[in-house]
Amino acid sequence: MQVYFDQSLAFVDQLIWPSKQQRDEKSSSFYVFKVYPKSLKTKEIKQWADLQVSTLSPFSQGDHYYYLSKKGLHLWVTASKFIGIPETAYQSALEDGEHLVIGKQDTYRQVWKDGSMQSCSPALKETVNHQPLTISFNQPWAVTRNIDKKLKQPNVWLGLCCFALLCSLVWWVTGYATIALQENNAEQKASQLAESLGEKLDLQNTLRNNTQLLSGLNNWHQEFEFLPETFALIAEKLNQQGKWRANSLIWQNKTMEIELLSKDLDITSLVSELETISALQRVSIRPHDANDTWILEAQAK
Repeated sequence: MQVYFDQSLAFVDQLIWPSKQQRDEKSSSFYVFKVYPKSLKTKEIKQWADLQVSTLSPFSQGDHYYYLSKKGLHLWVTASKFIGIPETAYQSALEDGEHLVIGKQDTYRQVWKDGSMQSCSPALKETVNHQPLTISFNQPWAVTRNIDKKLKQPNVWLGLCCFALLCSLVWWVTGYATIALQENNAEQKASQLAESLGEKLDLQNTLRNNTQLLSGLNNWHQEFEFLPETFALIAEKLNQQGKWRANSLIWQNKTMEIELLSKDLDITSLVSELETISALQRVSIRPHDANDTWILEAQAK
């Protein structure tokens, strides 16, 4: 994961600050990698590195180039003068393992681990028994990057936090505006649809109501709990008793109450006849205060 992160930083560094440093592709040098001591403090790294340079360099009048990675000191020394950054420091990092790399003039035998070159020594071309790699300079691995310097500054982190906050705010505002716009469009479409279908829906409701009303009119005569049918059934039996007259009629909750006047009524026979009507569930007759007047009460099913 650390290797990929370093490669990403190197890519960003090259994208923002394209390197204009010169590469030294001619000077012969030897390479030394030394791991930091465990007891070494961060503030002591620079002093420790300078001490290692003076100790490890065998040339009193020579030149050196070193790079401080997170793992240790990477040192290149030469007997002459470097005319730029050594090409093996400027090259792109390789995968873990041993590689043969062809430079501009020399061939190198290199060992890599976790993005750091562990060793680098010259290799005679006559001893190379398989196809070597051609050196690449896309992302220099041992060159101090501008982005590393910037990331050590508090103002840069503050700017990054502000930028992230601004991006989040823009994303939230954009999302809110998008949702609001979608809701507004949905409401407009619903309103337009309601207007276009409003008349049709009204006609459909009117048709449904009229159909129910017509169905009721067609079936009302089959329902004996209605006033006309109930009265007709009772009147048919009363006519068999002789002359009679209804002084009043009350119809409520499928119950008919008739105040009738008749001198010829056979109460027992009339009740028996009314009880034979299947549409009636209860029949009763009681005398009224006036002479020859009766109260007939019948409840429909």
